[in-house]
Amino acid sequence: MTSSGRGDVLLSSFMNIFCATIGGVNLVDKAYDNERI
Repeated sequence: MTSSGRGDVLLSSFMNIFCATIGGVNLVDKAYDNERI
């Protein structure tokens, strides 16, 4: 794994935020599904 500097850090942090956002949306969707039932 090569460290090419700031670009990799930005990409990895963006992916972490993206995954966290998707996970949060999934949790909210499940909560709404439970409310509907």
